[in-house]
Amino acid sequence: MASCWSQTEVRGTSVAEFWHQEAGWAKARRLVVMRHEVKEKQRPGGKVLLEVPGYLFQALATNQGAAHTPIALWRDYNKKAGCECVIKELDVGFALPKPASF
Repeated sequence: MASCWSQTEVRGTSVAEFWHQEAGWAKARRLVVMRHEVKEKQRPGGKVLLEVPGYLFQALATNQGAAHTPIALWRDYNKKAGCECVIKELDVGFALPKPASF
């Protein structure tokens, strides 16, 4: 797991990143782990991925290279996650028609 945390411009949020390749993956992926200090943030994001009192975590697996900062990736992925919730809500709440099977 990541061992070197770097502070970000977002108060109470630090980041660690590394490369990892699972068996069966054609190539390694960049893993970005965000650590949110609960007492520093009014609305901390993240989940209890690790039992570390006072912190919540988020983990991102991406094929985006080092040209994208961890904070930029986090912000971009968070926007996409919000869209996925809206799509699911529309599907369930409004019974969007399903495409025909072929």
